[in-house]
Amino acid sequence: MVLDLRNDEILDFLVIGSGPSGAISARKLLERGLKGLILDAGQVLPTSISKKVYELSKTRYKDWNFQEKKDRKSLTNTDNRLKIHAGSKLLFGSDFAYTQTEALLYNNYKIKNATSLPVSHAKGGFSNVWGATFFPLSNYDKLSKNQESLLCYYDEISKIIPVVGFKDKLASVYPLPDRFNSNFMINSFALGLESKSEKNASKLAKYNSVFGFPRLALKTNNDSSEQNCQFCGLCGSGCVYNSIWNSATEINALIDEHGDIYKNNFIATKIVETDEFVEVTSHIGVAYRAKKIFLATGALSTSLLLSANGFLENKVQLCDTQVTLLPFIVSKKQKESDTGFVLSKGFLHIIDRKTNTTGLSVQIIGYNQDFSDRMKQVYPFVKIIPDQFLHWIARYLGVALVYQKMEQSGRITISRETSILNIDEERANTVHLQKSGYWINLIKSLRYLGLMPVTFFIQKLPVGLSYHLGSLRDANEKLIFDELGRINRKSNVHVLDGASLPDIFPGSITNTIMANALKIASKVHFS
Repeated sequence: MVLDLRNDEILDFLVIGSGPSGAISARKLLERGLKGLILDAGQVLPTSISKKVYELSKTRYKDWNFQEKKDRKSLTNTDNRLKIHAGSKLLFGSDFAYTQTEALLYNNYKIKNATSLPVSHAKGGFSNVWGATFFPLSNYDKLSKNQESLLCYYDEISKIIPVVGFKDKLASVYPLPDRFNSNFMINSFALGLESKSEKNASKLAKYNSVFGFPRLALKTNNDSSEQNCQFCGLCGSGCVYNSIWNSATEINALIDEHGDIYKNNFIATKIVETDEFVEVTSHIGVAYRAKKIFLATGALSTSLLLSANGFLENKVQLCDTQVTLLPFIVSKKQKESDTGFVLSKGFLHIIDRKTNTTGLSVQIIGYNQDFSDRMKQVYPFVKIIPDQFLHWIARYLGVALVYQKMEQSGRITISRETSILNIDEERANTVHLQKSGYWINLIKSLRYLGLMPVTFFIQKLPVGLSYHLGSLRDANEKLIFDELGRINRKSNVHVLDGASLPDIFPGSITNTIMANALKIASKVHFS
């Protein structure tokens, strides 16, 4: 299908943004037989890099020759022109998922005290550089009372996106979807963690901790298919086999199925809502109209766009689940074979018994082939250590990504003064985590898993660097959006991304953002 659009034509819908929430909602709206477009900035991996990636993907990793291994190594270069914060990730050495952001944001908005602004203009957004962790809400966490259960939407998503999951103890905390794949090679490091957790089960329970394997949006059948995980251990800098789910791939599939439904080079700057339609205009003056628009540009971009166009009050704030990097030492050197998978190798859930909600979510990442390079990025002083010695040291090291509660994290406040937006970043105090009741639980639990935390190297990342901003609220902490992502029930502007969630919880919220977006796209009424 090719859409023949007149300048004054009113479509059924416009989805703004191609991240996970935009991709999944666009699929649902198109399945409903509605006519619409996906409008997106659409920046992609440079052609010079994508050509190398394609050539490498034609050969299984274990069959790569010397030149192919050298070519892949060249794609992990982290000497990029844009400063990337510790904990951020490049794709094949490219910063394309972050570029243009700084220039456009800083030219249009007045920034105060903000050192990290998690905005992407890439096709697929930050799903280009995410860690693929794909848990639903835990059984301990509930959305606001007026929100319906998302369980059926998690199940629907699992029929579209490949999910790796296990019937382990975490399954009692995080419900498994209808469809999941347990045919996944777990390495000896992760199996060792599980063995320790079984041996010390009563002690972990004492500290309100549950250990299990990660839930991942990942294609793997342990076979020879080039579209499945090849266990090369290089996923920290990009998977040449495209086995890590990326919403850009979903957008491409929708284009194949429905034709000309995607327009790039569109950065929305103006929204006008009338009784008949909503009009969206881009940074270069291109405009489209539709009965309804669905904003999926990421929590910060969406909030800025709505504020700049007068849809929000003069002062609003975005919540965060701030992340802290906590290095650890392992008692037994990790095997070279343990390098075959980089993403989370274990997951620790710590319960807040006072409120019976999630206290902390902890992703445990062991040694991998990119580990030495990442250490240099996070801890600059490491650069003076010779690579060979650093490689040996790294076999005894790992890092825990500790996600904190929204109430203990920083926030981003957006205030409007006439035509100027001010953005203030409020960081959580660096001692909040250590002073919380979860700190002892965390340290004790890691030790019972055979890991020795190195607390003097603890590093709290800036606000937003968990990439889990959301739950937009007014100055009085009141939620702004209703259950269909609207500011009011008469509005035809719907927010799909994390900004529309009534709450955000420690850990990965991508699956929940997508389930909420799918619910909105399924239930919204078109006249």
